[in-house]
Amino acid sequence: MSQNYVAIEFKHIATGGTFVVIGTHLKAKPPMAPVREAQAKQLVELLAKYQGKEVILVGDMNDTPDAECIKTLYGAFDSTYKKFHGGQEPPHTTHKFRPKEGMVTRCIDYMFT
Repeated sequence: MSQNYVAIEFKHIATGGTFVVIGTHLKAKPPMAPVREAQAKQLVELLAKYQGKEVILVGDMNDTPDAECIKTLYGAFDSTYKKFHGGQEPPHTTHKFRPKEGMVTRCIDYMFT
């Protein structure tokens, strides 16, 4: 399965320390939940490549905090938002108007460390 992500390693000039920022956009639509779960597992496996470095993972995960793919990411990363907001993700990170449903708001975008 192909995984769409960009990983960039940064070096802090003054200290020489490094960190990695990974950006991703997981597959959309409810029927793609198994694909998102596989993509999340691939992101966790990618962590091994950056062992010993600080990693920041950001992206549109296209699923809510109770979804399996997000639970997989919670197992390997800490949610930055939850860490600073009482252990809760934001109520929504996206707003979309859908003709059959009206305004739809969900939390599908995340930042993990």
